[in-house]
Amino acid sequence: MAAVLPAFAYGRTGLPGHDAGYTRVTRSRRAMAVLALIHGNLLLGFGCALVYAVPASSLISTLLAAAFTAVHQGLSGVCPGCVLTPDHKEMPVRDGESEPDRLSRQVLAPRNIRSSLVHDFLHRGLDYRIEPHLFPTVPRPNPRECRPLTTAHCAEQGLPYCEVSATRSSIEVRARLRQVTEQVGRRASRSSGPRP
Repeated sequence: MAAVLPAFAYGRTGLPGHDAGYTRVTRSRRAMAVLALIHGNLLLGFGCALVYAVPASSLISTLLAAAFTAVHQGLSGVCPGCVLTPDHKEMPVRDGESEPDRLSRQVLAPRNIRSSLVHDFLHRGLDYRIEPHLFPTVPRPNPRECRPLTTAHCAEQGLPYCEVSATRSSIEVRARLRQVTEQVGRRASRSSGPRP
């Protein structure tokens, strides 16, 4: 249990690092680089792989340190995964035949997740994915303000603007995973059938 809260904090700390990487925190490139270094190297340890294992192993036994590190690292991806996957999964995939223009590509690939106060806290504004793709330098709290401009332009261009609830997104993702699992199962059963 001691590794669960630090894992959550680790995942939450990565979200401002994500914003810094997309230059959505400040206009100064130097300040953005410093923020990225602080979040990536100092707080998250991207620059040195043993930053979590060494302090843990100096305080507790090696076995407990290994268990702490395994739980922490295993769970630390849950927060970013829960934040970043609902708005990209089960969206249309290009067939490679025709290449849409930049606007179409940025609007069709992600979707926005309708938010609440709790959702906004957990996702740190990353529930808006279409607007940050179109306006990558807009500060993190402001994509909501770009939404009316984006929806109006999409309507003029005949582009679908996809926005669903977090529950609807989860239902769509589960349905798609079930469909893919069934397809793989059918293929596996055909290929493992009786051989002459």
